[in-house]
Amino acid sequence: MVNEFDKRRKYAVKRLTYMGFKFKIPEGAFYVFPEVPTNSVKFSELLLDKARVAVVPGKDFGSDRHVRISYATGMKNIEEGMNRIENVLKKI
Repeated sequence: MVNEFDKRRKYAVKRLTYMGFKFKIPEGAFYVFPEVPTNSVKFSELLLDKARVAVVPGKDFGSDRHVRISYATGMKNIEEGMNRIENVLKKI
């Protein structure tokens, strides 16, 4: 499973970097914590409403300018979620 989570982490990091997000590369967690262009609650609501992707607002984790995006799911779900996020970002 270590190799599988590393693969998922690298994929999420690659896609989010391509989309222009800034973040510290995770070392031991199952999530990425990218900086977002608005407050974390508004951005989370936007992704849920427009992309049908659930992320966790960073407000309760010390930063209202970040969201938590988990990669503790299957690769197919991660790929689909990243595609949906990218599609929404292209429209705003």
